[in-house]
Amino acid sequence: MQWRSRYTWAAMTNDVLKYTPKMDKDLVEIVETLRKCKVIRITKFANGSMNHVFKVETDRGAIVARIFAKKDFPDCRKLLWINKTLLKKNIDVPKILYCSKGQTPFRYGFMLMEYVEGVSGWTAMREGKIAL
Repeated sequence: MQWRSRYTWAAMTNDVLKYTPKMDKDLVEIVETLRKCKVIRITKFANGSMNHVFKVETDRGAIVARIFAKKDFPDCRKLLWINKTLLKKNIDVPKILYCSKGQTPFRYGFMLMEYVEGVSGWTAMREGKIAL
């Protein structure tokens, strides 16, 4: 019961960042600055339960950008540690290129990752290719 009450309190106090079209413009500026490239196209993925997720196509290839929608989730240090550990074990995962919980320009931070072609997990489940 104690865990549930803490979770409820955290959920109530953790203001969720809503999507605005300004995110696209800010994302172009951030990606071009950090990756020293030219953004060609940004496509927002429709389904993101904890983040606003975008495919960002540049003149140097595609990357994934995640704009965090919650103050306390995720923890960049944990994400970087998990990514590094998986790569050390030769487990093929997209590399994290940048992760920040800073407030500029996105209130709760953002992350840039390598883009991997394929089918989303939700699509694979709906098509019966994988199961929970």
